[in-house]
Amino acid sequence: MKSFFKTIISFFDQAMMNPRKVFIFLFLFLFFSLLFDESFFKFSSLYYRLSSLKKEVKELKVRIKSIDTAKANLKDPQYVDFLVKDKLNWSRKNELLFLFIDQKTQKVQKTQKYKKRKK
Repeated sequence: MKSFFKTIISFFDQAMMNPRKVFIFLFLFLFFSLLFDESFFKFSSLYYRLSSLKKEVKELKVRIKSIDTAKANLKDPQYVDFLVKDKLNWSRKNELLFLFIDQKTQKVQKTQKYKKRKK
């Protein structure tokens, strides 16, 4: 048993004299320690989660912007009038309302589009 340890110690003594072997040994040691410790897999799963969260943040920023735009449009009386006519199919007095029903889906097709006026 003592000869085994002497052999290992002599191997490391010879290896330490060559910087290239030291670098390779340290690299392999770190690689396998990360691999078997599951740190590498934890890191990769955390990196994937980070990228998916960044993507979700971008999507939510776009959604927040569209909600802010809709909120700003609700202050415009013409837009509110458009929404009432479009969503509830209401009309004003002496105003004609045309509803086109799709035969396949039985849904009402919208005939108006809101265009914001420039001031």
